[in-house]
This record gives sequence, C-alpha cells and structure tokens, in this order.
Amino acid sequence: MAIDRFLQYLQYEKRSAPATRDRYAQSLRGFEEHLRRHFPEVEIAEVDAFHVRSWLLALLEAGKSPSTVQTELSALRSLFRFLRRRGLMAHDPLRKVIPPKKGKRLPAMVDAARLEQLFSLVEFEDDFTGWRDRLLLELLYGLGLRRGELLALTLESVDFGTAQLRVFGKRAKERVLPLGPNLQRSLRRYLDLRRQTFPSSPHPHLLLTDRGAPLNPSFVQRKVRHYLGLVTSQQKRSPHVLRHSFATHLLDHGADLNAVKELLGHASLAATQIYLHNSVARLQEVYRRAHPKAREP
Repeated sequence: MAIDRFLQYLQYEKRSAPATRDRYAQSLRGFEEHLRRHFPEVEIAEVDAFHVRSWLLALLEAGKSPSTVQTELSALRSLFRFLRRRGLMAHDPLRKVIPPKKGKRLPAMVDAARLEQLFSLVEFEDDFTGWRDRLLLELLYGLGLRRGELLALTLESVDFGTAQLRVFGKRAKERVLPLGPNLQRSLRRYLDLRRQTFPSSPHPHLLLTDRGAPLNPSFVQRKVRHYLGLVTSQQKRSPHVLRHSFATHLLDHGADLNAVKELLGHASLAATQIYLHNSVARLQEVYRRAHPKAREP
C-alpha cells in the first residue's frame, strides 16, 4: 500500500517521467519481495537499517555493481522521505546505512570525427524511413535530447518561424532549443514525407514508425545502436551516449558551462560539470600523445 501511494504521487503530483516511475517501481518491488521472503512480519513503515543492509547485501551477492545498488537505494530513499512527510513513518531507516562506494566514471561518448562520418558518409535513403532515421539521430546529437524528450515531441513542438523547438524534460520542465539550418532542412524534408506517407495520421507525435505509429523506447534504442555501430566499435551505443557526445563536444569547442546546462535542461550546474571533466580528460590525453614534453624520457 505504501509503495502504491508513493508511485501514484510520482505520477500525479510530481509528474515524473514514465521511465523514472518504472525504475522506481522495479527497485521498490524488489525490496518489498525481499522483506516478504526474509522478514514477513515487517511492514514498510517499520523497516530499519538492519533490513535495508540485508537487502543491499543480497543485491551485492547477486552480482549487482555498487553503482546499481546505489541506484536501487536512491529509490528507497525517495520512498522513505515521502512516507515521513506524510506522517506514515517516524524515523529514517537510511540514517545509519552506508552505501557501497562506486568508482567515478566519465560519461561514454563518441568522437566528433566519427559522428561527422555518420552524417556525411553513411547513406540514408531518400524516403520516409531514411529521413526519419536521420532526423532521429540529428535531434539526439544536435540538440542533446533525452530519449523520453524525443518520444514526447509533437508536430506543435516545431516552430519554423522562430527556428525553435519546444521540449518538455524531466518533471514536465519546458525549455526552448534553437534549430540550426541543417536541422531545419531535415525537419522540413521529413515532414513533407510524413504528410505524403500518412496523410490521415491521427497521431500528433512528430516521429512515427514505418507503420505510422508513435515511436517507443526500444525502437529508438535499436536505431541508435545500429547507426552508431556503422562508425564505432564501442560497446555503449545508446541515445544517452549521443547526449553525452553533444555536451562534451560543445565544451571541447569552448562553450560556456552555464549555456550547456540550459541546453541540456539540467536543474543544477553540478550535473553538467561531469562533462567538463570529460572534456578536460580528452585534452589531457591529446597533450599526453602529442606534446614532446609529456612523453616519457
């Protein structure tokens, strides 16, 4: 019951993204199942640090990485905070819980030269499918959109008069992004083919499948993985890799950190600074390889 109320709060009051709600639900149901199996007499509101540590240990023994365990713990932390604010829990079970440490990893990204090859050398068919696929990639990399933001785009999101795109990010926060000449060209060509291919489409969504249905997350994932596989052999090939690449390449070329923050739709500068570390790390690697003073004697 407590978890159900929390998930309803995420959906109707906090207006969290469906992917966020699903991730939280999966984590919390896992914790609930752990309680049911090992501590059947304990209700959620009665949980203490011992029960949480037991669950964390079970996750680690099951082969979960410290990073994954911290993500699971984050869902639990949000649930407990919600229950305390509603007067349904009198204590904080996590106050005496120390999460497992994780190593700091820089975001995965693709070199600018390889992405340039994707858009200049890879041949996209001059039909609805080809232009849809190209536009999908250009929106993710050219504007740094999240996958969920891409899926939520509608025909009304595009304003050619002001050369802008309206995007709704996390918690339905709106931001307006500039449309450059190349992206406008791709949008116009795609929209012409969309009207020709599906003249009576009832869907307001900007991007459609070959059958005229709105895109789904797995469709976008497959497309990105396929096309990135044509220009790079790296294992991580996802929509978020294109977002990481967008931010890192902007900073590589001297973009202001605050400007990148606004383009990405981050709530705080701290979330954007990880890309600055990525950019600096790349510069250090270039220096190490190319500068004579950086070489071993």
